[in-house]
Amino acid sequence: MRKCLSVNDSSWQLAVAIHLAASTAFALFYRKFAQVHSGKALLGTALMYITTVLPIGIIAALMYGDVSFHFPVYLWLYLVLGGVLFAVANVTAFMANTHIDAGQFSIISNFKVVVTIFVSSLLLRETLSGIQLGGVALLLIAAFIVTSLKFNRKTLMVDKFTIIAGISAALFGLGISNEKFLLNNMSFSTYVIAGWGMQTAAMVVIAAKELHGTQDFLKNGSGKRIMVLGMLRACAGLGLVYALNTLGNSSLIAGMTSYTTALVVVGSYFILKEKDGIRVKIIGTVAATIGLLLLLK
Repeated sequence: MRKCLSVNDSSWQLAVAIHLAASTAFALFYRKFAQVHSGKALLGTALMYITTVLPIGIIAALMYGDVSFHFPVYLWLYLVLGGVLFAVANVTAFMANTHIDAGQFSIISNFKVVVTIFVSSLLLRETLSGIQLGGVALLLIAAFIVTSLKFNRKTLMVDKFTIIAGISAALFGLGISNEKFLLNNMSFSTYVIAGWGMQTAAMVVIAAKELHGTQDFLKNGSGKRIMVLGMLRACAGLGLVYALNTLGNSSLIAGMTSYTTALVVVGSYFILKEKDGIRVKIIGTVAATIGLLLLLK
């Protein structure tokens, strides 16, 4: 039987905090990893889930308890859909990170909040106040501001990796809404095992042709880096899923987690020394921060 968690339960706040911390660390580390392994988006993402993310998820789910696969058969279709959405979102995120700095990618990824809110309002009947919708608008504006860094005024075109980052954000937004739907129909633990299992399976299928190069890929310390990235991704994912399951509003949670943007911009400046377009990034970060505060109203 599914555990009922109170909206007033402060544990969701801790879950969001864990998500923010792990996501920020992941974004900064992921940027460097993607630059070094720019041609291994499929293989790198698949191995991260196989070796670390899924095993950690299964252990956490079993420790939490309440695992039951006695749910309607049609939900497997949504599990498969979620697996494909998150698999492609992760691969495109890797591709974008090979050419876009961490701060810019993080701000553009706020577009997932807009997608999540739009889809959740249509399919899950979630609603936001006028002030909160204003916050969403600011998040979207922040993404457009930072996108201008890669806008070519001569060709009136945006850099293709910026477009890929936007596609990744949209897919993540769709995936979060699908995730919330599944959490409405199964327990937290069941979703982590079945949902993350499907995501891992989808990534393995997508990367099937590259798996033969696993041994070479894991040389020179890449295996350890994959495991560190996987642990950070697992912690961030568990925090997000738990918060979605506890608070019950995917739009609000997606908005709160977008504050990773501010943390990543600061981290990329001081840690990764990514200082190009810092004024534009700061403006985008301020807009995103105000948008987040409005979402919390």
